[in-house]
Amino acid sequence: MSAPRALRTREEQLAEYARRVRASLPVLVSLGISTLVAVPLFVSGPFWPHWGALCVYHWSAHRPDLMPPPVAFAFGLVLDVWMGTPFGLNATLFLVLAASVASQYAAFAARPFIFAWAVAIPVLALFEALNWSLLQLASYTLDPQPFLVQTLSSALAYPLVAGLCARMQRWAIDRWIPPLDAN
Repeated sequence: MSAPRALRTREEQLAEYARRVRASLPVLVSLGISTLVAVPLFVSGPFWPHWGALCVYHWSAHRPDLMPPPVAFAFGLVLDVWMGTPFGLNATLFLVLAASVASQYAAFAARPFIFAWAVAIPVLALFEALNWSLLQLASYTLDPQPFLVQTLSSALAYPLVAGLCARMQRWAIDRWIPPLDAN
């Protein structure tokens, strides 16, 4: 048990503040990567990967303590407002994604990158199928082809997102917040 805030030294308070900032980095990095959806470039539409789903998948697989399901839910709500999707759609999907991937943390812990990528492909396909199905239930009549394209682009973009997130994890997070024990 740590001492009450009033009894801590300035250095202890700064260290605690730095730890909390570093613990929020996965969500901040995920929001930063997700801004790519809003950037008007020469390619628009379903060709963009689902950056938010990729980030939630990566952090839930490798540091589920920093992207627990409630945090993934809140991140999804922010993206719903930001992207103009039906409110709660990404939040619900991110909650399911984070909970299901984090429950398999021990399987990801000692495996090479190619394992995480191979698992990401069917997980992202299921994510996009659920996304399409929920939009259909919300009275949107959508062609499934763009979701298939987005699944493919997401699967191809996973190494980029995983590399950025892993670099951020090594640079700022693991030094201050030790990873969970996989056992």
